Amino acid sequence: TICRTVAVKDVSKEVGAKSGSVGKRINVISGRDNVRITLRGGRGINLVGFKHKQTSSGVNVTVEGQNRSIAHAFQTHGVAKSKLSFVQGNEIIALRIGGKVVPKMGRYAGRVIKRGPRKGQPLLRQPIVAQYGPTVAEVWWRTPGFRDDTMEKIDTALDKTVDQQINRVMKEQQRA
Repeated sequence: TICRTVAVKDVSKEVGAKSGSVGKRINVISGRDNVRITLRGGRGINLVGFKHKQTSSGVNVTVEGQNRSIAHAFQTHGVAKSKLSFVQGNEIIALRIGGKVVPKMGRYAGRVIKRGPRKGQPLLRQPIVAQYGPTVAEVWWRTPGFRDDTMEKIDTALDKTVDQQINRVMKEQQRA
């Protein structure tokens, strides 16, 4: 609906993220007399949803108008791992964090080294962790006038939509 579109565009413009990344986290229920906006919490918007560029030293990301460089980060496709909760095939910006562990799932699970001094030992990998920016709820509640301005834009858009619908019905009645 027009309410959701206005809210998504406003939030994505404020934070500098893609509308699709923001739209997944906003739900609008419009009734006869009111509009209720529900914001999904949880993790923030994945950094792939922002303007980013892979460099030789990591990833440069622009979040809320500020450029930041994340050393050793890389852009990759997600893996199916419930703990990290990203879907296989989705692009993510991630870091390898922590000590090396024996993978329990994925393409390296059960692999052993075939030659060299560690022959027969399990292959060790560092776990990857997706990197996130601010949540939609943070953006919505952080700036005091932001909510009021957005709700005002939604009211204006609703009024405009109602006027368009009335004009459409009137034209149909005149034709008949």
